[in-house]
Amino acid sequence: MVKEKKLILISLASIALISIAFYFLTRGPHVIPLVNKGIVIREFYADWCPPCVKLRPVLNEAEQLLQSKHGDNVKFEKIDFDTSIEIAELHRVYALPATIILVDGVEVKRWTGLFTTDELVDYIDSLVLESELEKQL
Repeated sequence: MVKEKKLILISLASIALISIAFYFLTRGPHVIPLVNKGIVIREFYADWCPPCVKLRPVLNEAEQLLQSKHGDNVKFEKIDFDTSIEIAELHRVYALPATIILVDGVEVKRWTGLFTTDELVDYIDSLVLESELEKQL
């Protein structure tokens, strides 16, 4: 009886180790160089998420507008939730789509769900204006 229990425990431990190894091996090296200087718009999405798909044109339009207005002062990062779970956990992303605005690596605003191009552009414009005013002081 004791020998059978040991065999069962060893089998369960082996299965657990194989599962952990499979998890890490199939995920692959998904290293994303994250920007932590200036204004960063970090978008978390998944291809299977209908609201994420609906938000994509909004973000593309906002990116074009903001790049034309502010150049490299505003950076966009698109992060696939499924392949970058560690980054999502780091930012406490539990629902999609999630859009996080960071200034010098510090979160200043978060949207979970949909928003308009104007909402994002207006908010970023106010951050840029605030930053420019601080530089003048």
